[in-house]
Amino acid sequence: MTAPSVLTGKSPMQIFKWRLARRFAVPAAAASLLLLALAYWWQSNSVHEIAGTVMFGFIIRHIVTNRRWFVGLARGRYDARRSLVAGLHLVPAVNILLLLLGTSLAISQTVFSFYRFRTISRSTTCIGSLRIGL
Repeated sequence: MTAPSVLTGKSPMQIFKWRLARRFAVPAAAASLLLLALAYWWQSNSVHEIAGTVMFGFIIRHIVTNRRWFVGLARGRYDARRSLVAGLHLVPAVNILLLLLGTSLAISQTVFSFYRFRTISRSTTCIGSLRIGL
């Protein structure tokens, strides 16, 4: 057993566990909100949009928390494995960004109802989201 810290009164292991739990809380909350947002047919549109908006906030928080990974992409040499891992992380990130920002703003009925695209129809937005998703 390690001695408790003078400032916090907690052992280093307790501090480590708290930081680890806090680090995994944001992705876990985002995943939970994703499941809630995917249950569209069992809830109203407003719940779906609010869950998606809050999930997008958690995703942004996750990216800001792990920004050193993005900075590290510019360093070092790229072999086949590193290129594959970077691509497998960046493609879904760009996909989520385009889908959540682009199409959600265009077809929102509740959260962003004040922000309307006048020239883009909803069917065009839905077709575009299908293309982005593929």
